Amino acid sequence: MELYDQQPPSAHMMSILWTDVFPSLIEQDQYMEARGHEPPTLVVNADQITAHMRVRFSPDSGSERVPGVPLRAWVSQALGLLCKLRYARRMGTDYEVRYRTVRKPLDTFIRRVCDLALREEQKRLEAVGGTPSGTLAGFD
Repeated sequence: MELYDQQPPSAHMMSILWTDVFPSLIEQDQYMEARGHEPPTLVVNADQITAHMRVRFSPDSGSERVPGVPLRAWVSQALGLLCKLRYARRMGTDYEVRYRTVRKPLDTFIRRVCDLALREEQKRLEAVGGTPSGTLAGFD
């Protein structure tokens, strides 16, 4: 898999972090110790993850045609969403990720991001006296 100059959808970026990046950062003995107990905990930051992803997922990472992808902002956005969905916790500039297996991570993240967007839109509409909670305009 390679990343180019367009930001992937948020759920896809989160899935890449979850299935490819985070497992590669867990030490094998840490994973074995946690097996069957508490999930392993990773403490990461956006710069560390961005650098790691540029090595693994960027074609011609030194080329002028593909200048430094993924962008740090893409990684920060994905980490922020993982926090909103309670897969991670922000600690200053770092993020604490309690890594666990997620079945069908892309499907899971798409569904959870859509649910989050729906809840946020409902709150926004309620605050301005719009569509009542539980329904969306056009979907009655």
